[in-house]
Amino acid sequence: MNRFSVRARLTLWNVGIVALILITLGIGVRTIVRSSLMAGIDRELTERAESVRNESSRRIRFENGQFFWIRTLRSGEVLKYPLDGPPPNDREDERKSRARDSATALTVVSTPPPPENDAFLPRLLTRNGNPVGRWRSPAWDKASISEASKGHRPVFRNVTADGEPHRIVTLPVKIKSDGKSPVPEAAPVFVQLAFRLTDIHRGLSALDNALLALLPLSLLVSGVGGAWLTGRALRPVREITLATDRIAAESLSGRLPVSGNDEFSELSRRLNQMLERLEGSFERQRRFVADASHELRTPLAIVTANTSLALDDETTTTPEGSRRAFLAIHGAAGRMSRIVGDLLLLAQSDSGNLPRESKPVLIADVLQTATEEAQAAYQERTGQPGASILPPGPIDAVVNDADRHFLVRVFVNLLDNALRYTPKDGCIALSVEEHNGSLRIVVADTGSGIASEHLPRLFDRFYRADAGRDRGRGGTGLGLAIVQTLIHAHNGTVTINSEPGSGTAVSVDFPKP
Repeated sequence: MNRFSVRARLTLWNVGIVALILITLGIGVRTIVRSSLMAGIDRELTERAESVRNESSRRIRFENGQFFWIRTLRSGEVLKYPLDGPPPNDREDERKSRARDSATALTVVSTPPPPENDAFLPRLLTRNGNPVGRWRSPAWDKASISEASKGHRPVFRNVTADGEPHRIVTLPVKIKSDGKSPVPEAAPVFVQLAFRLTDIHRGLSALDNALLALLPLSLLVSGVGGAWLTGRALRPVREITLATDRIAAESLSGRLPVSGNDEFSELSRRLNQMLERLEGSFERQRRFVADASHELRTPLAIVTANTSLALDDETTTTPEGSRRAFLAIHGAAGRMSRIVGDLLLLAQSDSGNLPRESKPVLIADVLQTATEEAQAAYQERTGQPGASILPPGPIDAVVNDADRHFLVRVFVNLLDNALRYTPKDGCIALSVEEHNGSLRIVVADTGSGIASEHLPRLFDRFYRADAGRDRGRGGTGLGLAIVQTLIHAHNGTVTINSEPGSGTAVSVDFPKP
C-alpha cells in the first residue's frame, strides 16, 4: 500500500519536474552565457591577431634563402636582422641613426608592441617558440604553434600562465619574398595573443552562486504553490468521496453533486449514471426475490397443507382422500420445478453460460412440435381443447446455428400465452415471411389484447399485465422473459404489438444466413 496520498505524490512530482526544469535552464543559461563570452573573446583575439599578423608580414622578408626582420628608420635607411639571430638593440640603432643625421632625431617607424599589462598580450614567435623582433616574451603555448603550422586557421586553447587562466590564439604569419627566392610553405613566424580569463571565471562563478541560491527558494515556492493548487484541484474528489459515503445500499437514490464541465464533473455524471443503474438493478432484484418468493410460497403452501391434511385428517385414510392429497402435492411440486427450472435458465443466460446446440433447424418442424405441445398442455391443464391454431403454409425456412429445443420452447411459451387469452371460438395464426432481410415468424391471436402501458414491461421477469389472471391460469410470469432470453441467444429480436379487444401479434426475427 502506498504511504503517500495523491496530493503528496502530485506535489512531489511537481517539485521534481520544477527542479529538473530549473536545473536544465540553469545549465542552459550558464552554457549560453559562457559560449557567448568565449565567442566574443575569440572574435576579439582573432581580429587583434590578424592586425598583428598583417603588420608583422610587412616587417619580415625572405632574401637569399634567409628570413629577416626589417626595420625602417625615418631617414629612409632599412635595417635587417636575421630572425634566428639576437633581438635588435633599439638604443644602438638610434645612436647610429643620429650619427648619420645629427640634425634630425630618428625614430623607428615600426609599431611598438603593446605593453605587457594590456588585456590582449601579443607574442611574435618562431616555429621553436623563440620571440621575434622586439617581442622578447616566450610563447604562451608551444603546442599551439605546432598545430597552427598545419593550416592557416586560428588555433584556440585555454592555458594557465602565472597561476591565471588565459585564452590564446595562434596564427601563422605570411612572409613576402624579394622576388628572387621562393618562400618555403612552412611559416617560420607565428602570432600568439592571450586574454586573461580571471574576470570571466569570476563572473561565471557569481552566476553559478546565484543559480544555486535561487534553486532551493524556487523549489520551496513551487512545493507550497503546488500543494495548494493540488489541494484545490482535488477538492471535487473529496466531495465525491464524502457523497459516496452517504450513499448506502439502502438509499441508492442519492446522487453526487455535479457542477461545471471539467473532468471531475464528467466523472460525477458517470457515477450518477452507474448509481442509477445500480438502483434499478437493486430494485429489480428486490422485486424478483419478492415475486419468486410469492410464486414459490403458493405451491409450498399447497404441499404443506396437503401433507398436514394427510397426517391429521381421517378422510385421507381412504384411497380417494390420499389420492387427492398426493395429486395436489404433485401439482405443487411440478409448479415449483417449473419455476426453479425457469430461474436456472435465466441465471445461466445472465452469467453467459447458457448451454445450447448450434446447427440448422427447420422452422416448419419447430412450429409443428410447438403447436402439438402447447395444445396438449392446455388440454391437460383445463380439460378441454383451446382455440384453433392455424399453421403456416408450406415452408422450407431454416435457422442456422440454432438450438431446436430452445426454439420449440420459445414458440410453446408464445402459443401457451395465446391459448390462455384467446376464446375457444377464436383462432391463433402462425405465419413465416421474409422481412427486411430477416426471417420473421409471427404468432397472432384474436384474444383480449394488452393495454399499451403494459407493453414496455412485458418481458420483465414476474411482470403481469393483470396481477391475478396469470397466477389463476397457471402462469409463472417468466414465460416472455425466457422467450426474449432465448431469442437473444440466437441473435434475434422479439416485438409485441397489441391493442385491447383486437388481439396480440408477437413477431420473432432471426438473421438470415
